[in-house]
Amino acid sequence: MRKWSTLLAALFLVCGIPLVLAGSCSITFVTPEMATSTETENVALPDDAVVVVSNELGTTKVRVDESATQAKVDVVRIAYAASQEDAEDLLAQMEVTITEPTDEDNRLVITAKAVPGATSDEGSFDMVVSEDDVAITSIFSRARVAKYRITVTLPSGHGVEATQKVGLIVANDLDTAGTLDGKAASVLAEGCTAALTANADAGNVTVSSHSGSLSTTISAGTALIDIVALASDDTVDVAVDSGTIDIDLPADVAADLEASASVGNVHFDEADFTSADVTTDTSTDVVAALNGGGADVNLQTDVGNIVIDSR
Repeated sequence: MRKWSTLLAALFLVCGIPLVLAGSCSITFVTPEMATSTETENVALPDDAVVVVSNELGTTKVRVDESATQAKVDVVRIAYAASQEDAEDLLAQMEVTITEPTDEDNRLVITAKAVPGATSDEGSFDMVVSEDDVAITSIFSRARVAKYRITVTLPSGHGVEATQKVGLIVANDLDTAGTLDGKAASVLAEGCTAALTANADAGNVTVSSHSGSLSTTISAGTALIDIVALASDDTVDVAVDSGTIDIDLPADVAADLEASASVGNVHFDEADFTSADVTTDTSTDVVAALNGGGADVNLQTDVGNIVIDSR
């Protein structure tokens, strides 16, 4: 089994060298001042309630705790500005709304609101994404940046719909079908045991120790996928416009595999699996029934390589 390590690079790092515009006008990046606040709210969740999270900039984390009896929402607001006074002023305008489920709408809706005058344009700040959080290291001297870190701990049995415009989404141990959408954001999911949709417009998707169906689309980025188990009616669809797909499957998985790279190579060794009936095996395309066939595994990249291994 390959030792998995999260492949997350700094997103959209901006050069710290001043840019010169129109003669005398210059843009300078500076180390920001910060103002922060932390709040926690507990919310009762009716059966089958869905949790919906929308975050403009920062980090969204959702995890299932089997011992939990209600949802716990931890919110950290962090304001960045060139002066402490401006950071404090921005913090006072930052807001996270939490709308509890009702009989008419069985959803817990958590929204981190954009602040007028603050920017989520990654060209206005330097941002480093780790596997745990997003760090703002410098900002355009006249910029104001509002970052939210939202952590939701759930009882078992609740679906999740999380959208992160800029930054990072992390999901752990989800046991009900969920959707994680990153715009200019990376997505990490670990230990999920239900159907999962994980997409990124510009960012990486890392799914580890996953059991069940998976749908992943990426415009520009890398897909790192580690599948623990698949039922015969499960489906794994991974499509990348520009970037690599690296997937590990159980050696004894019963699956129908199709992999294709339009510009790139497909790396596959049938000896990695207990048995494999290979009907196509070229540098760009592989079609094989693994261990008699079963779950559908479809991998496609337009520009990039596909690496298929056993775990």
